[in-house]
Amino acid sequence: MLLVDDDHDLREELTRLCELEGYRVLPAAHGAEARALLEAGEAPCVVVLDLMMPVMNGWELLAWLRAAGSPHRDLPVVLLSASTYADATGQAFDVQATLAKPVPVPTLLQTLAQHCRRSA
Repeated sequence: MLLVDDDHDLREELTRLCELEGYRVLPAAHGAEARALLEAGEAPCVVVLDLMMPVMNGWELLAWLRAAGSPHRDLPVVLLSASTYADATGQAFDVQATLAKPVPVPTLLQTLAQHCRRSA
């Protein structure tokens, strides 16, 4: 899974949690870092994406992912955001789920299980 969130503490906490649950996690601090990982050949089972970030925000990364001809067009995306626009964004960009921060751990893990296999 590719976890994209600019909140360092949250990113670290969710990375540890998901790794303990057996998921391989690629953390990224913003959309540009996530895009670089994807362009380098990483193939996550899902992208867990915040919307409000510096450098390249979640809306910009979603537009790049869903662009015509993108090899990542069908990559499952789960929005994890405090943004009040998350639901509308999810509908516009055909995301698989929209989770509000702070997300209950069981809800996050249940959502991940729908799109990823544990690596451990």
